[in-house]
Amino acid sequence: MLDCLHSFCLKCLEEMMSKQKPEAEKITCPVCRRETQVPDGGLQSLASSFFLSSLVDEVKQQEAVLGEAYMPTTTCDCGEGKEATWRCLDCSDNLCQECRKAHGRVKSTRDHQIISLGDWQESKMPPAEHSKPITRMCTIHTDHPLCFYCDTCNTLICSMCATLDHRSAEHNLLKINDLIRSFRSEVENILQKFEKSR
Repeated sequence: MLDCLHSFCLKCLEEMMSKQKPEAEKITCPVCRRETQVPDGGLQSLASSFFLSSLVDEVKQQEAVLGEAYMPTTTCDCGEGKEATWRCLDCSDNLCQECRKAHGRVKSTRDHQIISLGDWQESKMPPAEHSKPITRMCTIHTDHPLCFYCDTCNTLICSMCATLDHRSAEHNLLKINDLIRSFRSEVENILQKFEKSR
């Protein structure tokens, strides 16, 4: 930190000093042009900005936490506590040997891309970068994709569900894409209000 209270990393200050006269005992702040006397111990003897140091530490900690968030658990997502040895890139699920075989038998997951868990961990890529968009299928009518949201029942449904079970006037149906659009709009409005009040 210079006398004018502007802060820079040590490497940048050393680079600035090298571009000035080598024998200079003062360094000129590139922001306000105020000069600071260089201590006998050199630039590293200048006072440190504890605020910026703690901010850098916080960013490093957050990066480490985010990095760990992309590491898969070693147990299978089936919930039986079995060791996972495979990763489905489409579902972003960890699979044990039995679940991997089942994944290949089920029609809706047969074409999913599955790699070994070790290969997936080595790639260090977030699941979103691996996966292609997934079309979610109805649990009742397994060959129909989910395309509506029943506001009354608070559930996602397919066109068959809408025709058979949710056709009365009391059911308020919305297209999933429209629902997502309105939700994003609400979030943007809330963020704008927050930004104004901040």
